[in-house]
Amino acid sequence: MHLTYSDEQLVKKFKAGDKDSFRILVERYKSRVYNIIYGIMGNRDEAEDLSQEVFLNVYRFLYRFKEKSKFYTWLYRIAVNICLSARKKKNKSGSIFSLTELSEVNNTSGKI
Repeated sequence: MHLTYSDEQLVKKFKAGDKDSFRILVERYKSRVYNIIYGIMGNRDEAEDLSQEVFLNVYRFLYRFKEKSKFYTWLYRIAVNICLSARKKKNKSGSIFSLTELSEVNNTSGKI
């Protein structure tokens, strides 16, 4: 029966207090969100974790969704933004070396 509800109807039901409508949206889009994230990140575990983060954000901020665009467009943008943030964090943390790592690099670079 819930398959007959449009995304717009489910969003309105959620905003009116029907928490079950959110579960339906998750079921409807969890595979697509996972595939988007996996395509960007290339890591299954990370895709699972970030998918959960996407739906947590959707749950938190769905009341702000103005419905000027399709729900899926909004959801897709959240997924992409979370991936971009995760990459940025990964790049920042990946560029920091400990003193031990730096000294090992210096020691091995001098050996030929």
